[in-house]
Amino acid sequence: MNRKERRARGATGGTGGGNAAAALKLAREMARRGNAAEAGLMYRQILQENPNNVAALLDLGIAAVERNDFDTAAPLLAKAAALDPKNPWALVGLAIVRLEQSNMEEALRLAEKTSRLDCPPQVLTKLGILYKETGHLDRARQFLRKALVKKPDHVMAWYNIQDLKKFAPGDTDIAKLQEIEAKAQTLPMHEQIDLQFTMGKAFLDAGDADKAFAHIAEGNRLKRATIANYDIGFFEEYVGNVIKHFDEGAVKRLRGKVTVRSDRPVFVVGMFRSGSTLADQIISSHPDATSVGEAKFFQQGIPVVPNTEMREGYFNDTTPSVSKTFMERLTGEALDGVAQKYLAATDPFAKGAKRVVDKMLFNYIWIGLMRLAFPEGRVIRCVRDPADICLSIWRTNFAAPIPWAYDQKEIARYYLGYERLMQHWHKILPGEIYDLNYEAMVANQEGETRKLLDFCGLPFDDRCLNFHKNERRVNTASDVQVRQPIYKDSVKKWKKYEKYLGPMLETLGMK
Repeated sequence: MNRKERRARGATGGTGGGNAAAALKLAREMARRGNAAEAGLMYRQILQENPNNVAALLDLGIAAVERNDFDTAAPLLAKAAALDPKNPWALVGLAIVRLEQSNMEEALRLAEKTSRLDCPPQVLTKLGILYKETGHLDRARQFLRKALVKKPDHVMAWYNIQDLKKFAPGDTDIAKLQEIEAKAQTLPMHEQIDLQFTMGKAFLDAGDADKAFAHIAEGNRLKRATIANYDIGFFEEYVGNVIKHFDEGAVKRLRGKVTVRSDRPVFVVGMFRSGSTLADQIISSHPDATSVGEAKFFQQGIPVVPNTEMREGYFNDTTPSVSKTFMERLTGEALDGVAQKYLAATDPFAKGAKRVVDKMLFNYIWIGLMRLAFPEGRVIRCVRDPADICLSIWRTNFAAPIPWAYDQKEIARYYLGYERLMQHWHKILPGEIYDLNYEAMVANQEGETRKLLDFCGLPFDDRCLNFHKNERRVNTASDVQVRQPIYKDSVKKWKKYEKYLGPMLETLGMK
């Protein structure tokens, strides 16, 4: 699952005079109130009258970054940076876009240029996040600390620095966090949530589990309260529908109907916090492999068929889903379309690589379709102790919308639904899914790495053992962990904290 640390929250820039200044103020007020469409129209009107209004270009560009629309953001921020080459917001915004476009070299060049300017703490924090995601951890610490010098209560800087240090008992940083907590009610809700998760990590590092889990529980409570109209039962119902419709008969009917052939795709699927980033990093460290990270390319190539079986609103008009009608319309020609679209989307990233890793974890829903569209491709499922997975999820404040991740029972129910579907895929696709066991990898790194590479059709290479030296970008919740060699203290970690995990363990059937 992708971890974009809300890097683009808000922007600042110069304004023109007179009516332009008033219009800009009104557009920003609309955006602040959540009227994004109206704000966007007003920004566009400002730019019609003055195409070189840097403030409007910036605000529109940063808003596009927030919604992950990097194609829209790129020209807006590039123009703003060209018009005002010493504007740190324009430069850091463009650096973020270039990183999202897989142009790490240009992103780092822009980040370095930004770092030489007098930057506000928000920009310094964005620089720290960018350097963290690209593996420059010392630089990341440097800029996050600079942000805290300028703004000691800048929660986003604290939230990102927590991954980069080990808190100790009596740590002065914990005292600083407690000072911020004393005025937490004055903070925006997203900062209150980030602060609770940060303090949970700090106290856990320092050995005070009671305080740690009190903060983690509060962070989860606050986050869950922001999520309306979510029912985990919808997911459980959908899993049942997938199992019912994408059955052994469907596989037999469609097997061999695809004419597009490629052994390039390697799909890594599974639960969050199951070792998927580690698997991705190991394989992509091979000279004959690369990675597209958590890309939506496969799902984007699947035909959308209205799903009348699920409750209204569960799927929107652009989201593909398995239903009786979908399966009836699935033909060899449709499989060719899925394969062709996927290969076209990943071609720019392949650059001659024999294997291209795609670790969009939610693709586990589509394993049946993957095996039909790419019979020569590979599917790797990451396996880990379920309680360790669920604990790690509960401790993580995801930037992406994952509504089930903030309640112990809901996390466990989601895991059980996922596991139910995985057992179905194993049953109807025997021997076609490689289960990569996290605990086995930790216990025998070289042996498991050799087996993994062999499954991928790749010869063994020592660089895959030194995956932490891979300089590619990582923007998941494991962005810091995969910059380190494999460590063993995450195995059976839940046992140390069993008394705090009652609802989760009971739902999993482990208590």
